[in-house]
Amino acid sequence: MRGVPRDIMRLQKLLLLALLTTLLPACGAAGEDAPDSPPNRGLGGDDGSSDGADNPIYPPDQEYGAATFYVDHNSGANDVPPGNAAKGFASAYTSEGLMRVLNDTGTAGGILRHNLRVNTPYGNIPTSLLEGEQIGLKTWVTLMGTPLDQSSSTEGEEYTSGLPPYARWTPMSVDVWADTALTMLENYEAHYGFVPNFVEIWNEPDRREFYNGDIEDYLELYTAASQKIKFRWPHVQVGGMGLAGYRSEMGGTQSAILSLIDHAAANNLPLDFVSWHHYTIANGLLYSGFAEDVRQRLDSYNMSDVKLIVSEWNIYPSPNPEFDGGHNAANYAGFQTTARELGLDGNIMFVLQDVKRSNGAIGDFTGNGMGSITEHGIKKPVFHVIETIQAMASETMLTTIRPDNELSVNVYTTKVGNRVRYVVSNDAVPGEWLWSNRLRDAGMAPGYLWTLYSSAAKNNGPAHKPNHAELLAEGMTELEISAIREMEDELNMVWNFSKNDRPVEIVFGGDAVPNISNVRRFDNAHNNFAHRVDEIMPYLVQAADNAKWYGLNEISDYFATNGIIVSPEELELYDDIQQWATENNVPPDIAIKSTTVYLKALAEGRLLDVDLLNSLPQMSVTSMTAEDARVTPGAGSVSFHMEPDSVVIFDIYL
Repeated sequence: MRGVPRDIMRLQKLLLLALLTTLLPACGAAGEDAPDSPPNRGLGGDDGSSDGADNPIYPPDQEYGAATFYVDHNSGANDVPPGNAAKGFASAYTSEGLMRVLNDTGTAGGILRHNLRVNTPYGNIPTSLLEGEQIGLKTWVTLMGTPLDQSSSTEGEEYTSGLPPYARWTPMSVDVWADTALTMLENYEAHYGFVPNFVEIWNEPDRREFYNGDIEDYLELYTAASQKIKFRWPHVQVGGMGLAGYRSEMGGTQSAILSLIDHAAANNLPLDFVSWHHYTIANGLLYSGFAEDVRQRLDSYNMSDVKLIVSEWNIYPSPNPEFDGGHNAANYAGFQTTARELGLDGNIMFVLQDVKRSNGAIGDFTGNGMGSITEHGIKKPVFHVIETIQAMASETMLTTIRPDNELSVNVYTTKVGNRVRYVVSNDAVPGEWLWSNRLRDAGMAPGYLWTLYSSAAKNNGPAHKPNHAELLAEGMTELEISAIREMEDELNMVWNFSKNDRPVEIVFGGDAVPNISNVRRFDNAHNNFAHRVDEIMPYLVQAADNAKWYGLNEISDYFATNGIIVSPEELELYDDIQQWATENNVPPDIAIKSTTVYLKALAEGRLLDVDLLNSLPQMSVTSMTAEDARVTPGAGSVSFHMEPDSVVIFDIYL
């Protein structure tokens, strides 16, 4: 290879990569089916995944120091707690029982989000929003979807989730579409006595699963809808666009969010908030600097009152077993820390409760959902962290200085009286995220460079950190090598701490040794409820049976109100309610609604035993002493080790 020019080598490798991408099948996990399917980001997404650098290509360096944070226990005098701005959930459905669980966390005043598909609106959304309204939640609907008779085409790829092809096209008349959406909202008001507090115009228009237009098409649609809604209800907050990736340009030359701001300013349009989605590491917002970019653009137009809201976020965009354990808790705690530090005006976590799968099996702690509580209402580790942090949202936040370039560990500290509460999270950064984002921000191709880097590391004997000559021999330029060398130590650290415990030190000064109490760990060994679900299976089987009979009794009562008499026992003999309705000539309108009634009743029934299930010792949070938790106090400091993707919570009394 020495006699081959470097540009020829590069071309050969690029051709090889292109060939491989045509031979390998596309793949992606299916997302939750409501309120929408989060994106499978892939290489082009914000998470920077799929570049191959997640696992060490050679043994990483082992010697790295602690993540040391400095906290001022006397600070916070000028802090304004975010309160309700730190609270928000999207939910596939709601029930009185689910709202009760949520209300018990002190979430009243937060946001409850549902999609309103203008092409085929879900029948249960009005009552679902009403249940949220009744416990003090602000309600949010995301308008999306073009009705068939308003669409310019029915052509397009069919997706397992998302909108049907016709609903993804820009309406032939944006004014007619806006009037249709307005009528739906007026029906809400007429039947339920309220309209949503927030209306978001479209969902993830940068994804082909939801929209086929470009930024100009979207802005035309936003213009019509925002003006009509704001004119009809001046108090309703209107905005957009629920962008899947904050970098998405949608055919423009900048983030589509910035294009929306420019367009609203130039045309004096209503714009109460801008919104985007976040499926990546907890500190993604901090790393990107995007919130500051948005604020600068708004300030340039004297629009500083426009809110910045992440209207959908979580650890991953599709179900994964890590939603059931400490990783989701770490991601939540880290994101909320960053959100408060950056002063976000709102954020909405997707999703509140696991969606019941159709196979009939018990799904609690099976890795098949994205919720913060299971289908039968058992609180996952993340929900216990949610309860803690939401209470802290009304407390004074203390000034914390983080290490430079720290992307995994976060320290959230608040103070009430002489009690200081710490929530420390370690959302371990994947190597592929670091590799992709550092190099992409340098204007380079992360996937291509990883192919060269890994090849150099594997040549000339055992896998090793490649030297300068080896990288040159693979076809890298001096500029590319320099960019990799700048982040190589950080990559090694990320590789090391993705598998090993992270030492953490918190320094707050003084000579006194702190009094530490109420220590709770959420990691593989502590408060890991998924590991003990088999021990409570008899309770879950009984809870599922209770839910079934609750639903059958409710649907029997529903039929009775319509003059149709059938016992729950008879209904139980059929595969589903529709089968019985068809065989017994139930009028179509009653039969169709019966399915909605039954599913709603089942959702309610699954939470009948929520208090019992959460009181079981196997599902209860265990607090420890500092000594048992291996949280070591020192003179003016605290130190401990954290597993990757874990949370440590403790109190200090001054």
